[in-house]
Amino acid sequence: MNEDTTRELNRSSFEERVLAEFAAVRAEQSAMRAEQTAMREEQSAMRAELTLMREIYGHLNARLVALEEKVDRRLQETRPIWEGVLMRLTGIEAAFEELNYQFKILNGDMLKMRAHIDRLDDRTRLPAA
Repeated sequence: MNEDTTRELNRSSFEERVLAEFAAVRAEQSAMRAEQTAMREEQSAMRAELTLMREIYGHLNARLVALEEKVDRRLQETRPIWEGVLMRLTGIEAAFEELNYQFKILNGDMLKMRAHIDRLDDRTRLPAA
């Protein structure tokens, strides 16, 4: 058993194994640096996108504020018009209600008159021979 272990140690020298480990560490470090570089580039791209999004947000916010101000101005300009229209509509509704009441009375009077005329017709009709 001891001879097998000794033979494995003799196959590669200590220096070769140490150099191989250093090479593996360097390769690993190189891979990590490449990954860090890629992450930095991605972070830089994300910052650029965030800056662009902030600019777009600022532009949209400015447009929204301008639109709100314009709507408020228009509302102030048209409010007296609509208040006048509302007053007129209220007056028209009241007039229609009054006309409706008068038509109901007129209709009742006409029905009463019609009944009275029918009774008079019945009285004045000649009896059948």
